[in-house]
Amino acid sequence: MRRVLAVIAVVAAGVAAAWWAYPRPAAEPAGGPRVRCPERIDAGSAEVGQTVEAVLPVGNDGPIPLTLSELSTDCSCLGAFILPDRHPLTHTPSHTVSPGGEAKVLFRLRVSGAHGVRTDRVVRFRTDDPDRPSVEVRIDFVPLARYFPDPVHLRFDPTDPDGPPAEFGVFATDAADRATVRAVVADDPGRLKVEWVPDPTDGPPVAAAGATNSRRLGRGRVAVAGPLDGGSVASSIRVYVDGRDDPVAVVAVAAAARTPVALAPAVLYLPRSSSAGPIYSATAICRTAGGPEDGLTVGPVPAGVAVEVEKPADSPVVRYVRVTCDPEARDVTIPLTVRTGGRDHPLALRVVVAPRPEVPKP
Repeated sequence: MRRVLAVIAVVAAGVAAAWWAYPRPAAEPAGGPRVRCPERIDAGSAEVGQTVEAVLPVGNDGPIPLTLSELSTDCSCLGAFILPDRHPLTHTPSHTVSPGGEAKVLFRLRVSGAHGVRTDRVVRFRTDDPDRPSVEVRIDFVPLARYFPDPVHLRFDPTDPDGPPAEFGVFATDAADRATVRAVVADDPGRLKVEWVPDPTDGPPVAAAGATNSRRLGRGRVAVAGPLDGGSVASSIRVYVDGRDDPVAVVAVAAAARTPVALAPAVLYLPRSSSAGPIYSATAICRTAGGPEDGLTVGPVPAGVAVEVEKPADSPVVRYVRVTCDPEARDVTIPLTVRTGGRDHPLALRVVVAPRPEVPKP
């Protein structure tokens, strides 16, 4: 038995020696590439129209090379370059970062936006990091303007007398600035009317909200009226001052006339056909857009025409107007008046009655 154990021990020792002596491939490094970069970088403050630079470090904490590709930005005002040679990254299919290394991406940004309002631009790129195949980075900055409008976007309803005024001011960030407004121009002058309205000469200087160091230029404001042909319009208004060819302020304008009361259909055609024969009655729906109506009155109607107004229990803004005519009635326009929001709104419901066909005599 001892001999058998001794033989087994010798054989095992030989196998172990042979295994250690046999050449083996080098072990694969554990893990893949690992991208490292901040999610947000601060480009500081700069005047509108200037170009600022910000550097984004992109590191590789993995044991194998990291590949960056498909870089894109959300604005044409933003360019990306690989340092130190400043090669445009958007023109490069891919860029490799060695294990433990770091690439520096330079961004050049043309500043735009509302004065003093922190803004950001978004950069996206892809990597072969299995945990972060897509990376998004935001570049923060604060635009500073020598001149700026307030508000930047002007939205109003020209039919609403109680709505906000359709006007804006133009401000200078230097309270001592005495530039003179020389022109206010609408991009769509056929539909928008603009007017420079001076402030009272004895009034105090007016500052924009949240900008106590600013001063309204020319002590005046721009009043806007339109759309001159009704409907709605989306346009821009540009303000020019002496000494500069480019506009110092551009305001986006959206004006839409809201119909406070609507009647549908506005024309009823009688008779209506049915299996039981012609029907000389039909219903129109009156709907208010500015809240519950305070009353609907019907004006005088000719003989042979009856009008009933029904108020449904489930809607405070709807009324049913039912019109019934006798077969001998003629076309008629029924005057209606809807009162809502303390104002009367006249409507007209037209009824077209087809003549009854003549019955041939035997």
